[in-house]
Amino acid sequence: MSRFTRMAVASVAMVMLVVNLARASVLDSVPGEAMVVLKVTNLKATSDKLAKFATDLGVAALVPPLADPISALQEILGVKNGVDLNGDLAFVFVDPAVVGDNPEQAIMVLVPITDYAAFTGNFPDAKTEGNITTFNFATGEPGHASNWGKFALISPKPEIHALKPAGLKFAGVTAKELNKDIVLLANGKNLRAKLQPLLAQGREELIKTLEEEVGKEADMAKFAPTIKVAVNRLVDVADSWLRDSEASTVAVNFVPEGLNFSVTSEFTAGSYLGDFASKAKTTNDTFTAGLPAGKYLAFGGMLFDGAHDMKLIDDVAVPVLDELRKTGGKEAEAVDKLYGHFREMLLAMKGQNTGLLAPQGELGTVALLQGINVTTGDAAKIKANSFALMEGQADLMNAFGLPNQVTYTVNKGAKTIDGVVFDQVKGEMKMDGAGPEVEQMIKFMYGPEGMLFNFGEVAPDKILQTFGVAEADISKAIASAKGNTDALAALPQVKLVAAQLPSAKSGAFYIQLDEIVTTGLAAAKQFGMGVNVQIQPDLPPLGVSLATEGNALRIDAHAPTQLISQLVAAGFQIGMQMQGGGNRGGGPGGL
Repeated sequence: MSRFTRMAVASVAMVMLVVNLARASVLDSVPGEAMVVLKVTNLKATSDKLAKFATDLGVAALVPPLADPISALQEILGVKNGVDLNGDLAFVFVDPAVVGDNPEQAIMVLVPITDYAAFTGNFPDAKTEGNITTFNFATGEPGHASNWGKFALISPKPEIHALKPAGLKFAGVTAKELNKDIVLLANGKNLRAKLQPLLAQGREELIKTLEEEVGKEADMAKFAPTIKVAVNRLVDVADSWLRDSEASTVAVNFVPEGLNFSVTSEFTAGSYLGDFASKAKTTNDTFTAGLPAGKYLAFGGMLFDGAHDMKLIDDVAVPVLDELRKTGGKEAEAVDKLYGHFREMLLAMKGQNTGLLAPQGELGTVALLQGINVTTGDAAKIKANSFALMEGQADLMNAFGLPNQVTYTVNKGAKTIDGVVFDQVKGEMKMDGAGPEVEQMIKFMYGPEGMLFNFGEVAPDKILQTFGVAEADISKAIASAKGNTDALAALPQVKLVAAQLPSAKSGAFYIQLDEIVTTGLAAAKQFGMGVNVQIQPDLPPLGVSLATEGNALRIDAHAPTQLISQLVAAGFQIGMQMQGGGNRGGGPGGL
């Protein structure tokens, strides 16, 4: 590499560094008392992305300010001069103690500026005393401003201007999230100090209230210690989150394909939750392997790590079970038995891919709920404990003297399809005073055969479960599960969405909102409430993933523009027809 090339590369790197530092500088100017921050990265760039998104949806034509959001906002507020449109904006909620414990007044806004005098000159009634300028917005709302270097600090209370721009510093996942277009940041350190005492107070009040209520029922009095332990464990979960959290974020990022959403919580390294996150397994799998091709309402899957996942559940549940066992009796026995089967099943599972098929035909003759599950792990243990959990529900209800409306009966070896022997579990619903409408509802939900669940081992480490699915589709599911084929991941619309989700994850789900709307409209039409709406077929789904990254837990989602635009248009057409706008059919492209 020549000297000139090296200098050019170094120059570009320096420019990129300066740009990134400039964009991150708003957090450097946030006071240490900040509890929650809403950050808008690069006002003009984010505004342009929002404008394009609104235009692509066709919404900008109906709401003209969305064609240029930042200019529209400047016009409304009367703030046109001195604003740095390439800078970041921050709304900050500070510790209410700064303003006499009044949370409504504990707000400040850091507006990026090029010239403070020009900025305050936007307000004809501005009056400066010391370092604070008092003025009224074009909307009539009063405000106080002071010069914080690259930013104008605006707040409803002058006390906030005495704070210092100490800055907020984060590393790891949180630092990356803060570079997204719009980010809501929760500062774990300050929230912990403020909320933990309130949580402790709420714990005592809740336990006292529950003890009083339980004491009024003679047959419930023996469960008072168990309820107290259960409440304590649930509050402990919230307290652990506050104790271990460094920061949490909710972020929106505009991308050419649509909208990306992310929710993260990052925990202190070595803490209980930080340790749980850092040791959780992730994979680059698609979470659709083994599911047959077809139309789905939703599909996806989860990775299971029995020992790792069960520890977290045991830490919450076992102290409650230990206390319940002290009461003796059939109630403790029933709960203990169910938890044991749940525990054994989870420890036996390695993963599960699942799909909910879109019904093809008139509901009642076909099921609304048509499910296919392909579960990997110890197939025999998974099946046995699944049966035990279903059958054990009746024992649990009877033990506590509650009406048992659903009973399950296992029929082993009930059916053989393509060489796979299926055990069947039949569910029967019994409701006092129920008439034919209950049976009709069951057929509507589960099909003519009612609540019938099929379990078949397609391999020693793989079990296929179906409900409401026609035998022809079960055959397809058997072939797909045995061959571990992945027809859904190969679909272009699924690829588009999967590319926007993290590559390493613990689970991913794809929700076909177009099929859900179509199914809902078909059901409404069946009951005489139909509207004439056509939606473009084979739209990309809404994608959601669960993952861990370093010491953080995260949820990501992608909403494709193509999907949103079709649903928005469908909503408009449904609204018009419901208001008597006519039963007009769809145009080219679906609507």
